[in-house]
Amino acid sequence: MNPIYNQIGQTYSLGRRTDPHIAAQLHSHLEGASSLLNIGAGTGSYEPKHIPVTAVEPSSTMIKQRLTSSHVTTNVIQGPAESLAVADKSFSHAMTVLSMHHWQDRAKAFSEIKRVTRERFVALTWDPAADPFWLTRDYFPELYQIDQKNFPALSEFEQAFGNISVSALKIPANCIDGFL
Repeated sequence: MNPIYNQIGQTYSLGRRTDPHIAAQLHSHLEGASSLLNIGAGTGSYEPKHIPVTAVEPSSTMIKQRLTSSHVTTNVIQGPAESLAVADKSFSHAMTVLSMHHWQDRAKAFSEIKRVTRERFVALTWDPAADPFWLTRDYFPELYQIDQKNFPALSEFEQAFGNISVSALKIPANCIDGFL
């Protein structure tokens, strides 16, 4: 396994930081969680501090950046979303933040998420059917076309999980997270 972030993630934590407004929105969907699995966890920037967290991340480069941060995580497992090395129904909740476009087999990953989660899966993602972001629309249309193919459609979530709930993420004007 040679995750892409072993190459492109060398300085990831310099540009990607937890935005408190985004964190609050994400954490509101994790209310009532007693244990949390963060899949494609990266440096763990959106993990809540009040819930025991197990992070799954394929990139050793990202894990090393996590280990130098002040964030406390119960456990870190190096591995892919498609093969979660945890027992069935181990977590009340699972989450992922902008990582599904890197998964090799989302159907298999979704099956694994259902296997290990008792209550809720929360995904912060981008809807490829939505109007394009101004930056990709006006300046990087090729990136928008690539993302339309790489990110899961809402119908893919419905097929995997049945009835889903969708909430728009409100990105503050002073957002400190450097995601696209």
